[in-house]
Amino acid sequence: MIKKLQNNYTTPEQSKRLLELGVPADSADCYLLRTYTKGDTFIVEVLHDELYSKKDKFTNMLEYIPCWSVGRLIEIYSLCVTCDPNVRSPMLGSCNNTELLVVMLEYAKGIYVLDFSKLEE
Repeated sequence: MIKKLQNNYTTPEQSKRLLELGVPADSADCYLLRTYTKGDTFIVEVLHDELYSKKDKFTNMLEYIPCWSVGRLIEIYSLCVTCDPNVRSPMLGSCNNTELLVVMLEYAKGIYVLDFSKLEE
Protein backbone atom coordinates (compact mmCIF):
# COMPACT_ATOMS: atom_id res chain seq x y z
CA MET A 1 0.00 0.00 0.00
CA ILE A 2 1.38 3.40 -1.00
CA LYS A 3 1.17 6.05 1.70
CA LYS A 4 -0.44 9.29 0.55
CA LEU A 5 1.84 12.25 1.23
CA GLN A 6 0.56 15.24 3.16
CA ASN A 7 -0.27 18.35 1.19
CA ASN A 8 2.26 21.11 1.82
CA TYR A 9 -0.21 23.90 1.00
CA THR A 10 -3.56 24.92 2.40
CA THR A 11 -6.67 23.71 0.66
CA PRO A 12 -9.40 26.19 -0.35
CA GLU A 13 -11.31 25.23 2.81
CA GLN A 14 -8.27 25.71 5.06
CA SER A 15 -7.50 29.06 3.41
CA LYS A 16 -11.07 30.22 4.10
CA ARG A 17 -10.73 29.20 7.77
CA LEU A 18 -7.47 31.14 8.06
CA LEU A 19 -9.05 34.25 6.54
CA GLU A 20 -11.98 33.93 8.98
CA LEU A 21 -9.44 33.78 11.85
CA GLY A 22 -8.10 37.12 10.68
CA VAL A 23 -4.91 35.92 9.02
CA PRO A 24 -4.18 38.63 6.44
CA ALA A 25 -4.41 37.51 2.82
CA ASP A 26 -1.18 39.40 2.13
CA SER A 27 0.67 37.06 4.52
CA ALA A 28 0.10 34.23 2.03
CA ASP A 29 3.16 33.06 0.17
CA CYS A 30 1.13 31.34 -2.56
CA TYR A 31 -2.29 31.38 -4.13
CA LEU A 32 -4.65 28.77 -5.47
CA LEU A 33 -5.73 29.22 -9.06
CA ARG A 34 -8.71 27.59 -10.74
CA THR A 35 -10.09 28.10 -14.19
CA TYR A 36 -13.84 27.91 -14.40
CA THR A 37 -13.51 25.27 -17.11
CA LYS A 38 -11.55 22.86 -14.85
CA GLY A 39 -14.21 22.40 -12.14
CA ASP A 40 -12.82 21.83 -8.64
CA THR A 41 -9.18 21.50 -9.67
CA PHE A 42 -6.89 24.14 -8.15
CA ILE A 43 -3.21 24.57 -8.85
CA VAL A 44 -0.75 26.18 -6.44
CA GLU A 45 1.19 29.21 -7.66
CA VAL A 46 3.97 30.81 -5.62
CA LEU A 47 3.92 34.55 -4.98
CA HIS A 48 7.48 35.62 -5.74
CA ASP A 49 8.08 38.78 -3.65
CA GLU A 50 4.55 39.90 -4.47
CA LEU A 51 1.60 40.60 -2.18
CA TYR A 52 -1.59 38.68 -2.82
CA SER A 53 -3.58 41.94 -2.96
CA LYS A 54 -1.24 43.30 -5.66
CA LYS A 55 -1.40 40.20 -7.85
CA ASP A 56 -2.98 40.89 -11.24
CA LYS A 57 -6.17 38.85 -11.23
CA PHE A 58 -8.34 38.01 -14.19
CA THR A 59 -11.46 37.28 -12.16
CA ASN A 60 -13.73 36.94 -15.14
CA MET A 61 -11.86 33.78 -16.22
CA LEU A 62 -10.06 32.54 -13.11
CA GLU A 63 -10.64 32.12 -9.38
CA TYR A 64 -7.87 33.15 -6.96
CA ILE A 65 -7.61 32.17 -3.29
CA PRO A 66 -4.71 33.06 -0.98
CA CYS A 67 -2.75 29.98 0.05
CA TRP A 68 -0.13 29.30 2.71
CA SER A 69 2.69 26.78 2.70
CA VAL A 70 3.50 24.71 5.80
CA GLY A 71 6.64 26.79 6.30
CA ARG A 72 4.72 30.06 6.16
CA LEU A 73 2.10 28.77 8.63
CA ILE A 74 4.86 27.79 11.06
CA GLU A 75 6.35 31.25 10.68
CA ILE A 76 2.96 32.94 11.25
CA TYR A 77 2.29 30.79 14.31
CA SER A 78 5.76 31.47 15.73
CA LEU A 79 5.50 35.23 15.17
CA CYS A 80 1.88 35.87 16.06
CA VAL A 81 0.88 33.59 18.93
CA THR A 82 1.61 35.45 22.11
CA CYS A 83 0.49 34.46 25.56
CA ASP A 84 1.07 34.90 29.25
CA PRO A 85 4.65 33.74 29.97
CA ASN A 86 3.21 31.35 32.57
CA VAL A 87 1.08 29.62 29.91
CA ARG A 88 2.88 27.21 27.64
CA SER A 89 1.82 27.34 24.01
CA PRO A 90 1.71 24.13 21.98
CA MET A 91 5.08 23.30 20.42
CA LEU A 92 5.33 22.97 16.66
CA GLY A 93 8.11 20.40 16.63
CA SER A 94 8.51 18.97 13.16
CA CYS A 95 4.99 19.84 12.04
CA ASN A 96 4.48 19.23 8.32
CA ASN A 97 0.71 19.02 8.06
CA THR A 98 -1.34 22.02 6.96
CA GLU A 99 -4.53 20.81 8.67
CA LEU A 100 -2.73 20.47 12.00
CA LEU A 101 -1.32 23.98 11.68
CA VAL A 102 -4.74 25.46 10.82
CA VAL A 103 -6.26 23.70 13.85
CA MET A 104 -3.41 24.97 16.05
CA LEU A 105 -4.09 28.54 14.92
CA GLU A 106 -7.84 28.10 15.55
CA TYR A 107 -7.07 26.65 19.00
CA ALA A 108 -4.62 29.45 19.73
CA LYS A 109 -7.24 32.10 18.90
CA GLY A 110 -9.42 30.79 21.74
CA ILE A 111 -6.64 30.78 24.33
CA TYR A 112 -3.85 33.09 23.26
CA VAL A 113 -3.55 36.40 21.48
CA LEU A 114 -3.00 36.27 17.74
CA ASP A 115 -1.16 39.48 16.89
CA PHE A 116 -1.07 39.60 13.09
CA SER A 117 0.47 43.09 13.16
CA LYS A 118 3.77 41.30 13.82
CA LEU A 119 3.69 40.13 10.19
CA GLU A 120 4.18 43.73 9.08
CA GLU A 121 7.45 44.21 10.98
